[in-house]
Amino acid sequence: MKIEKCRREQFPECKELSQKYCFRNVKDKSKGFIFKPLDDQDFDSLTVASIKGVVVGFICARPITEADWDFSDRRVSGMYIGKVLVNETYRGQNIASQLVEHILEKYPSETFYTSIRYAPDRNIVSENLFGKFGFRQISKVRWNEPELGDDGEWTLFELKSFDKLPVHIVK
Repeated sequence: MKIEKCRREQFPECKELSQKYCFRNVKDKSKGFIFKPLDDQDFDSLTVASIKGVVVGFICARPITEADWDFSDRRVSGMYIGKVLVNETYRGQNIASQLVEHILEKYPSETFYTSIRYAPDRNIVSENLFGKFGFRQISKVRWNEPELGDDGEWTLFELKSFDKLPVHIVK
């Protein structure tokens, strides 16, 4: 497997994956937990995992901006990790873990944040993914999500320092 910054020719594949697995309302959660599909603004923050030239997953990681503060009761700085996705055919192979670890190692002096949808349904898979790297819950936020047809609750997680996992993930 190869993990690299998204190349322009890979971006359509990533957008297609995000369209396939995002949900658009509360009745559509069987597809996954990505709230919005990728758009052109996501390109610069995108890192992809590919096998034999086929994109099998991606992660978005970018510096936090003031616009992100609307989502939290905290004024933080660091890197925001969001939109972690792996094609269902390749799940269970630690690809999401390898993507997260790649980002954490790429920016070793940063504080990292991610938000995970908590209600009406908890996203246990994402909680476990980020938890194994040491992310800790720092707040919960109620959020009006008319696009989803409900109000949601999101949990903000923080990682202040990353120590390499005791057993390195085999790539």
